[in-house]
Amino acid sequence: MADSPARRRPTRQGSPQRPRRDTPISPSRAAACAALAEAIPRFPDLLPIEPDTRGMDDRDGALARAIVGTAVRRWLTIEHLCARFLEKDLRALDAGVRAGLLAGGAQILFLDRVPDHAAINETVQWVKSAVKPGAGGLVNAILRKLVGLRVDERDEWNDLRDEIPLAEGGSLVLDAEVFPAEPAKRWSAACSLSPHLVQTWIDTHGEDEARWLCHATLAMPTTLLNVAHADPLPDLPSHEMDDVAVWEGSRIELESLLAGRTDLWVQDAASRLAIASVADLEPKLIVDLCAGRGTKTRQLAATFPSARIIAADVEKNRLGELRDLFGGGDRVRVMHADDAPAEVQGSADLVLLDVPCSNSGVLRRRPEARYRFHPTQTQRLVEIQRGILARAAGMVSETGTILYSTCSLENAENGDQARWAADAFGLDIAGERLTLPRGVPGDLSRSHTDGSYSTRLRKPRSGPDG
Repeated sequence: MADSPARRRPTRQGSPQRPRRDTPISPSRAAACAALAEAIPRFPDLLPIEPDTRGMDDRDGALARAIVGTAVRRWLTIEHLCARFLEKDLRALDAGVRAGLLAGGAQILFLDRVPDHAAINETVQWVKSAVKPGAGGLVNAILRKLVGLRVDERDEWNDLRDEIPLAEGGSLVLDAEVFPAEPAKRWSAACSLSPHLVQTWIDTHGEDEARWLCHATLAMPTTLLNVAHADPLPDLPSHEMDDVAVWEGSRIELESLLAGRTDLWVQDAASRLAIASVADLEPKLIVDLCAGRGTKTRQLAATFPSARIIAADVEKNRLGELRDLFGGGDRVRVMHADDAPAEVQGSADLVLLDVPCSNSGVLRRRPEARYRFHPTQTQRLVEIQRGILARAAGMVSETGTILYSTCSLENAENGDQARWAADAFGLDIAGERLTLPRGVPGDLSRSHTDGSYSTRLRKPRSGPDG
């Protein structure tokens, strides 16, 4: 495909002015750099990163969050490009220097409304003050080379070695073939994903599907509402999946809509499929053993209005959120997951296990999770999931059902776990469903969903209906 005209910024003419010693550092860039510097020692095991925006106006706060969010989403890509201009291992640099390169690179490469001179000059000044004066020269030199590296933009990502795929659907064209020839390594660097995860997707889904999945992780997530139980229905665009609406307004408007309404809530279309798959059951006692913030608990309560529900979790903060959400009512009881087995004693008709997982199906919403994938991390998750499955097996009744659910795409966490549980506890597997993410960067249609997996596990039935 022929190159299209650049839509974001023109090809560079000259270079940005060199930073002056008295260049003021905006609070937004200072907060972004500080937040990234604090997170770097934890990489690749990142938690959600929030810059300290206290005291900032809305514009500065938005810029700080945009810099951090972009740096997290494009971490490996930025560092891959910066490493080309270094004589030493980038990981050996001071955390403040790396933070400056990430923050500056995020602005230069991906935030098209930010002037290059502001991104470079203020970042350099922050590095000088936060690390040492001499460190600013290195950051200044590399950021200027990033400016020169960017030359044009195309309407599509053609998977070429001189292209960076963009969240808007196109690609940023560079002046050199900077990405590796091997697909797994190229997509890892270009799409900023764990190499182990990319290789797993190639092995499981083939190269064409894996390439698409890698690109899809860059798309901005769509806000969807579960409206299956809403009365009255909100006047919103409908999604391609039934009982789902698309939210296109602001966060403040969304909060206003949801205030005081218990019959609709934010939930991805793929996330709701697990409980929708057991809507034919008539449980009297339900246990949500990994209730988290209660989204699926709300769906359970609305789907089974006559059932008693135990919402359980192991984290103190989440238990507090659950109690606030359900108001201490008799129908939904909140308790620590360690207390649930004695309370239930093998009498649960339905046990929902929305287990901790790798989040590989929701990387658009959880960008910090895109770097954690490694065989040791997968094995750790597998052991946690099996422990939860074992606990559930002792809580479900002889005629009850375990509903196992993840937001992962990985066989090790999904089908392999179902088969392990079936062998370990003498269970049958039914209704197994893997939903891959849908919707691509730049596509604003109503087809966007996350990825998810669910299956029913139950003891063998006797008789003609088995």
